[in-house]
Parts: sequence; C-alpha cells; structure tokens
Amino acid sequence: MMSERLLDLTDCVFGAEQSVRRARETVEDLRELTRSALRVLDEAETEAAHADTTESDPDGRHLEAVADHLSRLTSRCTTIGEISHELNEHLEQATAALARAGRLIDELDDDIDPQATQTVAQLAPRLAMVSDMVEVARPMSQTLSHNIASASTASQVLTPATLMGPRTVDPRQVAASIRSAGQYLHRADEDARLAETVLDRAGATSRQTGRVAGELADHARQSPREQLRRSPAASSPRGPSGPGR
Repeated sequence: MMSERLLDLTDCVFGAEQSVRRARETVEDLRELTRSALRVLDEAETEAAHADTTESDPDGRHLEAVADHLSRLTSRCTTIGEISHELNEHLEQATAALARAGRLIDELDDDIDPQATQTVAQLAPRLAMVSDMVEVARPMSQTLSHNIASASTASQVLTPATLMGPRTVDPRQVAASIRSAGQYLHRADEDARLAETVLDRAGATSRQTGRVAGELADHARQSPREQLRRSPAASSPRGPSGPGR
C-alpha cells in the first residue's frame, strides 16, 4: 500500500534525524573531555619539567606526580575512546537510515498523488545534503579514535607501578612521551571541532527534513481515510436488509 511505503520513508527520515542529533551531542561530550584531558596533560608537563634531572628531583616527588597525572590522562583517554566509538555507531546508524530512505524514494511508483510527489521532491535533496555531511564526519570520527588511542599509548610511559621498583626512569624520555601525547590530543580536539562544525550543519538540515517528513506522514495517514470517504461503497446509503414491505 502506498501510504505504508510513505510512512516507512518518513520513519527512516526520523531515524536519521535522531542519529544525527545523538552524534552531535556525543561530539559535544568529546570536546569537553578532550579539553579536560589537555588540562591534565599541562599539569603533567609542569611536573615533568621539574623532574628534568635526577639531581633536581632526588626523592622522585615530581616523577610520582607525573605518574599520577598520566594515570588520570590514560583514564580520560579510555573514556574518550569509548565515547568516540558511540559517535561512530551514531554515524553508521544515520548512514543506514539515509541509504534506506534513498532506496524507498527510488522505489516509489508514479501513481502517488501530486501532493505526496511534491513533498517527496522537497525531501530528496535535503536527504542528499545530510548524507553528504554525515559521510564527511565519519572519517573525522575514525581519525579522532585513532589519535586518542595513540595519546593513550604515549601516556602510559610512566605509571605509579613503574616507580615501585628501582628508579630507572629517564625524565627526558617521559617528557618526550608527554609531548607526543599532547600532539595526538590536540589533533583529536581538532577532529572533534571539525566534526562538530559539520554535524551542526547536518543537524540543521536534518531538522528541516524532519519537518517535511512530518507533513508527508500526516498526508499518508490521511490518504486512506480520504479514499474510504470518497469510495462509492462509503457514499451510498445502506438501508435495512431483508424484504421490503
């Protein structure tokens, strides 16, 4: 039934809009967590500068502080990695919903009424725009995940457990690893910023598609009732059955 196919189409549009909105909210969380991780990194760099040589940190107090900061940084990177995985999932769900919506539009017959045809014509280009922007955001999300994983690896150069045994830590190597972690974190923050910009635009356009899809859904639900109301069987009066008097 044509109305059911139109409702399937609108469900896909609403699903894509929801996934894009969730992706946008997830990017906001990622940016906040990444900035928090960068603040922890700054604290680690400050302590590492004081532990530049064994003579300047004879009791290892600064190295212990560095290890504590890096443990916090590793924990934040783990959280960011988990949330970036959620971002990837939201974008994949949006891609799947948009692809299905496109297929449903292609499969619509020419016998849909003019009002539905006009509404679908407004819907199609907007869906294409959202799809393009989601495809731009997906590699940014994947690169962000890679940079966070690399930052996490670099931050594990020094842990509290490392300092339990003999002090064989080279503060200069620790400082180099911290700088490396910082580079990856800054790249991840830039990935999140760019994804946020793209998803802002995708979100605005998807909200427009949602409004158009709402009009289409209302029309699709009304059409069967209109057809029933206008059918000859519905319009002809029905008297009591049985033989007349």
